Amino acid sequence: MSAHPVTRMGAIVAMSSALLLFACGAPAPVKKAPPPPTDVGPSDPWGPRPAVPAVQGGGFPTPERIVVSGKGRPSAQRPGVELLVVERHDAPAVFLRWVLPGGRAVAFTGARGKSATRWPEGTLDFTARMLTEGTRRHRSSAFAAALERHGGTLDVDVGPDAIVVSGRVLSHQLEPYLKLIREALTEPELAARAAKSLRQRYTAALTNVQRQPKQVAGRNIGRLLHGSSHPYGSPGLTLDSVGKVGASDMRAALRAAFRLGGSTLVVVGDVKGSDLATRLRKVFGRALDSTPAAVDLPSAGTLELAGCQVIDIPDAVQTAIIEANPGPSAAIAGRADLVIANQVLGGSASSRLFTVLRERKGLTYGIYSALDLRRRTGDWSVSTSVRTAKTAAALAAIRTEIRLMRSAAAGAKELGAARQYLAGQFVLRQSSGRNLAYKLAQLRTDGLPDDTWQRHVAALQGVDAERARAAASTWMGSGRRITMLAGSVSGMRPAIDALCTRMVQRDAQGRLLRYLIADDNEMGDADRVALFALWSASEPGLVPLARYVANAKRSAGFRADALMTLLGTPRQDKILATGAAASDWPKVAGELSLRLVAALSGGEAARARSARVVLLDLIAPASGSSPLREAGQTAAHGALAGWAFAGITPEGETADVAKIMKERLVEADLARLGPQAVDGLEALISTDVWRTSAAKALVARGEGSATRALVRAYRRSLVERKALPNPEDLALIGATANHQTALLLLDAHAVHQASEKPAVRQSVANTMATLRSVIDRMASATSREPSDRRATRTVLERDFGHLLRPLERVLAFRNGDDRWWAAELIIRNLGVKGLRLALDGLADDEVYAAEGWHAIDPRRSMGDLCRNEIAPLGGDAVRTAMLARIHRQSRIGKAIAVTCLKALGDAGSMDALRTTHDKTDVGPVLGLVGVVTVSQLARSAVAVRQYMAQVDAAIAAGQIDRKTGVLYKNIAYYTVDKSGEQLKHEVARQAPPPPRPKATKKTRKKKKRRRKAPAKGDDS
Repeated sequence: MSAHPVTRMGAIVAMSSALLLFACGAPAPVKKAPPPPTDVGPSDPWGPRPAVPAVQGGGFPTPERIVVSGKGRPSAQRPGVELLVVERHDAPAVFLRWVLPGGRAVAFTGARGKSATRWPEGTLDFTARMLTEGTRRHRSSAFAAALERHGGTLDVDVGPDAIVVSGRVLSHQLEPYLKLIREALTEPELAARAAKSLRQRYTAALTNVQRQPKQVAGRNIGRLLHGSSHPYGSPGLTLDSVGKVGASDMRAALRAAFRLGGSTLVVVGDVKGSDLATRLRKVFGRALDSTPAAVDLPSAGTLELAGCQVIDIPDAVQTAIIEANPGPSAAIAGRADLVIANQVLGGSASSRLFTVLRERKGLTYGIYSALDLRRRTGDWSVSTSVRTAKTAAALAAIRTEIRLMRSAAAGAKELGAARQYLAGQFVLRQSSGRNLAYKLAQLRTDGLPDDTWQRHVAALQGVDAERARAAASTWMGSGRRITMLAGSVSGMRPAIDALCTRMVQRDAQGRLLRYLIADDNEMGDADRVALFALWSASEPGLVPLARYVANAKRSAGFRADALMTLLGTPRQDKILATGAAASDWPKVAGELSLRLVAALSGGEAARARSARVVLLDLIAPASGSSPLREAGQTAAHGALAGWAFAGITPEGETADVAKIMKERLVEADLARLGPQAVDGLEALISTDVWRTSAAKALVARGEGSATRALVRAYRRSLVERKALPNPEDLALIGATANHQTALLLLDAHAVHQASEKPAVRQSVANTMATLRSVIDRMASATSREPSDRRATRTVLERDFGHLLRPLERVLAFRNGDDRWWAAELIIRNLGVKGLRLALDGLADDEVYAAEGWHAIDPRRSMGDLCRNEIAPLGGDAVRTAMLARIHRQSRIGKAIAVTCLKALGDAGSMDALRTTHDKTDVGPVLGLVGVVTVSQLARSAVAVRQYMAQVDAAIAAGQIDRKTGVLYKNIAYYTVDKSGEQLKHEVARQAPPPPRPKATKKTRKKKKRRRKAPAKGDDS
């Protein structure tokens, strides 16, 4: 005896609850997500579940199949209607689904002209809806009232492969219900008033849809995946087409697509197949023998532009995301593999996408992946809605999970749960007559084998991890992937640009508006400028900008334009680093330099300064070499120098030049300017603006023009403007040893040599020290010019004529040390001629009487001059010149003459000294205390020579060693006012004491015995 219907229904409900609890589990903990399991796959946030044995078998019923025709036997031209019946007598209800093959494909078959469809798009959808708006027997609302009176429902849905008439009715009302279906399909009223009302309702609904991101995305994704010329790409009615559907279009569509011949009627419920067949013949008659709808379509549609497709809904607070790609047909051999893979990834609330994006990251309320496998082809997608600000993060997370699904096999626990859930759901849904009718109808709409559902559970249980991974790798996130984003575009960007290598904006109807990110030939100049401006405005935009610049397939000029948008922004320092990532960076750098040069003279001072910074880094990087070719570097250097030094001349006022420079350059830039900046650098030195830095930049150039400019500039600064040289200036000037730098130093020395200020005197001393160094290097460098026939000449000898006049002026300067040095230099290089010039220049006695103007004892300087420079000249000419100087008025000249005769030391000189009776006091000019006459100086000179002869004799006799003798002679030579015993005492005073004799072994033993000897009176 069978159970009572109510009891059986309660059992079914209980089973449904148990299976749903198993599928969904307990609520997730709120505070903290659990750690991931040890096997591959995301963690299970639902907690422990009870062990449930796997579903074995499907138990899917085999329907009774009957072919019904109106009159006569079925044929190929008139196949009749296939009747599939599953009897269930547990409730007095009947569920049916009538599948009319063709569907929306009929509208695309035989289309002409520019339109992809035979009638306005969505005509079939509009006609299907009109079928329930009244018939010839039940006009207007009477049809709906009749349905209600018989306790039935009726819906007509248009799909891409079939039109499906679905409904339910109480079993005892089946025959009148079938009559209402016949009226709707064969005798619709198609009243104008009803059509107008329906058109208004559709317009309102479609207008509202345009403000709903999720609906907008869903209506357009098919068109993008399968193409606008394929029924799988059509969303049905659109705002453009709803007003175009006329009565003639509906009648034509009704005749072409709503044909019962070749259709399949699936009935599940309290009915017998034979009885139902009889009723069908009675109600529909010849309508069952109609010719099937004609369909002639390719097996798959044409993919529209790939990449990110965005639809702007400005006031939307959420973004609808659909990540989709074309998939296989429903009859694919590995269907179960793909179904399991989809379930693991996003098939339910326990799948990876839901767990990661909702439970762990809190990015969305819900997210699922779905398969839509149809007769000719299919598609796979992931869909969700997120807050606008989280669009990029959610999209990145979705792609990450897809990539993991494609690359790594699912764990055993994860895979087992997916198999068990799908098998359980499949069995559970068989309890519903509606669902059973749906699954049976699906066999015909999708072209599946009749035993598909009988094998379904076993196929699911047979899927292993590798098969699921392979299916995911083939069909999920493939290269033909499209990303649909519907929401506020301004709120999404530029963050999503980093995830979209291509981005196309469409309107809510799916029409292309513009290319946001696309190939160079697709984007207009205005769109490209707007794109670069968007990227450069914020940090997230740097990623897509860098990707754009690195793409060598794009125009180098456009990529340079992209980099230029960073100019003057807080991200300016990333321009060159971003550009350097391009494989053809030298090409892009050339274009970039042209734009930077143009920005220098663009009229905007701030932008010009920013361009200067980047241009300098491009042509003179701190490390490495410039990517520009030599010609490009030269042009950029020239443009930069021309801009930086425009209006700057060596004669400019320091304050004006300084103001201009601060607006254009920083001091550190000078070292990085090219050879074209020589004139500008010279002007800076001349005007004392950044003098040292500009000089360093010229020195670094190294070429002759830079050296000459350096000397000219320093001459204006140090000589004409009388600026005080600092140690760095002197080091830079003295770096080059030639007569130009020597003349510059001599003239700079002359400007300040008489100053009493300590700081100036120190600077003058430093200048003279640098000059002496330059002269020494000139004296040691050999002239190697081809025109110089005397190969052994030094540079100083060759160029000394340029220095003679300035050196003669030094002889008259107040600093005595400088005088002696100049005299030595003149005499050394000009000989006797120079001797006369030097003695004439040294005639000023006043400077030698002043204190503090010499660092070296003048007696020693004079002695060195006579012994080292004058005496070696020898001969009567020198002696004659010295004797002439004794009889002149100059006291210093008299002293020099006596000292030089002493240095000569020959008989004639000694006789001249012995006969000198000049009473002129030369003590003040020699720094001596008291009165020292020339005759005293002469007698001392004679005594010194005699003493030196005695020392030579002592050395020869072995009385003193040579080293000590030379020391005695030197001390005596520099003594100018003593003779006799005074001279000997002076030598003894200055000479160090003689060294103590070294102790011998014999003396050491004697000292030791003396220490040990007992004292007198010691009884011991």
